[in-house]
Amino acid sequence: MKNLKPYRLFETDNIDYLSPDQIEFLEEHIVVNDNSRRRLKEMGRKGTQVSSDLYVIDPKTGMVEIFGDFVLRYGYYNNLMGIKFSKIHGSMDLFKNNLKNCEGFPYEVEGYVDVSHNKIDSLKGCTQIIEEDFLCNNNNLKTLDGGPVEVGNSLTRTSFYDVGRNPLVSLKGYPKKFSGAFSSPLFRTSRFTLSNMLDETDSGIWSLDQIETILVGKIKDDLNSDPDEVSKVVAPYWDIPDFQRLKEKADFPDYFDKLIKSRDRFI
Repeated sequence: MKNLKPYRLFETDNIDYLSPDQIEFLEEHIVVNDNSRRRLKEMGRKGTQVSSDLYVIDPKTGMVEIFGDFVLRYGYYNNLMGIKFSKIHGSMDLFKNNLKNCEGFPYEVEGYVDVSHNKIDSLKGCTQIIEEDFLCNNNNLKTLDGGPVEVGNSLTRTSFYDVGRNPLVSLKGYPKKFSGAFSSPLFRTSRFTLSNMLDETDSGIWSLDQIETILVGKIKDDLNSDPDEVSKVVAPYWDIPDFQRLKEKADFPDYFDKLIKSRDRFI
C-alpha cells in the first residue's frame, strides 16, 4: 500500500495534511532501524532506503506513524513543525533542542524517548507508552503530571526513567506501570517532603505504599555507601511519622538504625 500523499482532497474534510516543508523536515529526520528494514522488505524494496516509505499519514486524523527512529539531536528546533505523531516504531531522540512542550508527541514509542536538555515545563501531551527509557533530565519540570503512564517493557534490559536536574516539587504523574531505575532530584533536596507529595497528588493515583517502595529502593541502591551519605539523601523525610514504617518494610533493620543515629546532622 502506497503512502497517502499530503494533499487536501476535500475541503469539507477539514484535515490539515503535511505541507512540503513538513514533509522535508519529517523525511530528513527519519533514521532506518530494524523495523524500517522489515517494512522495506515487505514492500519489495530489498533494503533500499526510501524515506517516503517509512511513514504513513492517517487520512482521518492527519497523524503520522513512523517505521523507524525519529532523531532531532543537537538542533535549534522549538517545536515539531506542527506535525502530530501517532506511533513511532523505534525511538524518538530530541536531545538538546529548544522544545518548551510536548505538542505533537506520539502516544506510543517502541524504543526510548530522549527529550533531555530542552526547556520543557510540562509533560502534557507527552508519550504515554514507552517500551524502553524515558530520559527527560535538564528541563523545567515541577511535576511529572501528564507524563508516560507506562515505561519499560523489555525482558532483556533495565529501563530508565530520568528526570534529574529539573526543579521538581512533586512526583505527581509518576508512571502507573514501571520497573527499572528511577532518577529524581527529590532524593537530594530538602525542598520536598513525603507529606507534600501526598497533598499534591490526586486521590487514588498515589498510595503511601508506592512512595515507600520508591524510598526503600533508593536506600537499598546505596546500601554499600557510608550511612552518613545515605542519610543526606533521605534526610528530608525523617520528620514524617509514617516514614518510620520503612524500618519494618526494609529488611535491613541494623543498617536502618545506623541511618537513624546519623540523621540529625542532615535534617
